[in-house]
Amino acid sequence: MKLLVWVLVAALIVFWIFLSRKKQKAARKPPSASASASASARRHGPGDAEAIIPCTRCGVHLPYSEAVIGATGAPFCSEDHRLQHERR
Repeated sequence: MKLLVWVLVAALIVFWIFLSRKKQKAARKPPSASASASASARRHGPGDAEAIIPCTRCGVHLPYSEAVIGATGAPFCSEDHRLQHERR
């Protein structure tokens, strides 16, 4: 019975340490930006993930930096799809 009590006490201590470290990490984390996905893709730094966006014409997903942006700001996977869409 004594062994069970000591194991329980040790488990509680480990759990308490885990929670306190998690809170410290959360306190050090910078606040997230509330910008749109396309704006954050333009401002991404090294090591950050780039936004993946769908083509307005066919729906193929591609990185924002590789997209062809139309006159209305709509993203396209190629110049051909941009032209096809704008002719309609």
